[in-house]
Amino acid sequence: MQKRILVVDDEPLKRITLQIELNELGYEVYEAADAQTARRIFDSKPIDVVVSDVRMPGMNGLDLLAYVKQARPAVEVILMTAYATVDTAVLAIKRGAYDYITKPFTTQELIDKLERLIASHTAAESNDESERFGRLVARSPSMKLLFEQLRSVAGTDRTILLCGESGTGKELFAEAIHGHSLRKDKPFVRFSCAALQPTVLES
Repeated sequence: MQKRILVVDDEPLKRITLQIELNELGYEVYEAADAQTARRIFDSKPIDVVVSDVRMPGMNGLDLLAYVKQARPAVEVILMTAYATVDTAVLAIKRGAYDYITKPFTTQELIDKLERLIASHTAAESNDESERFGRLVARSPSMKLLFEQLRSVAGTDRTILLCGESGTGKELFAEAIHGHSLRKDKPFVRFSCAALQPTVLES
């Protein structure tokens, strides 16, 4: 899948050069000259990776990093800086940056970091052992066992009673069972017995 990169740098030449060269490699690239513009783009686009300069007018790159990680923690950030120090690097990593790169750098150096980042995420996704049952997702062995039990009865004409406290997802389970049943092409009817008077329910 094409990855979406947001490049943030107040140096127009560096910013536009990165945009052109990353576009040529198949990335979808957005660019911003400052952190405030970057925030507006980030809030409106499904960005995968932010590549940002540290020193910029107004909000700096570390502040943008904090905003990104608070808003969407799964989005990775690579910081660019011409004033790299051990303290800056440690602070960036502590605040959640994936990595940092020291200016001047070649586009290939940045691409190497992006490829390592994407490869690590792809490996993590392929190792995801989650299992789906309708709209429900489970990772624990006990929930996977429950999914297996429900699949085994969903294709039968047996009556199923689901018990559980309010908010535990009984309706989602009922919907998933219906979706795996022989009646999955028929309407799934939700009916609240609690909303009826006892005499009406009895009749």
